[in-house]
Amino acid sequence: MLAKKAVSTSSTRKPQCAAADDPFVRAASIQPGPAPKPISPYPEPLFDATEDLASFQDALAYHMRRFGDTYWQLYRAVVHLNETFDHKTLLSCIQGDRVPRSVASFDILRRIERRYRLSEGYFKEKLPHQARSLYGHNLGDVSPAERRRISLHLPDDFSSLPFTKREEILDWVRRVIISGSTEYRR
Repeated sequence: MLAKKAVSTSSTRKPQCAAADDPFVRAASIQPGPAPKPISPYPEPLFDATEDLASFQDALAYHMRRFGDTYWQLYRAVVHLNETFDHKTLLSCIQGDRVPRSVASFDILRRIERRYRLSEGYFKEKLPHQARSLYGHNLGDVSPAERRRISLHLPDDFSSLPFTKREEILDWVRRVIISGSTEYRR
């Protein structure tokens, strides 16, 4: 008579611990490579700012070098854990493939300016196409066509304003700018 042995299996794999005397076993919590550089909210510059570069990409790269930041360190320092801002967006701005145009990107730029102790709007002044409107404003149930016409006339901090103030701004833009009640428009 053969007795069948009951085998208990689980549906998920569990990490196995090897013998402690095995020289090739690594602890599960230790990552290979150098430890990440600690994040300082206001790092000290490695050298004084002597240049004021004209282009956005050059100015951002210059200040990153000045503070010894890589794009990944800068991303970790300015983007909060609960945000969905993609690190490749920041990388493409540094490489010159894109320029910030969304409300979220401009919020990140403001954080970088605070981190590097630059004047407010420093990077925004260096962007091409200054007349372009930002996208990503919280406009509620406004149609896309009206959103395109209105967004040019909204302040950058529109989404952070109280609801009543946003409604007042939308009403004014619709009444004065869009409907054409000004002397110039008539």
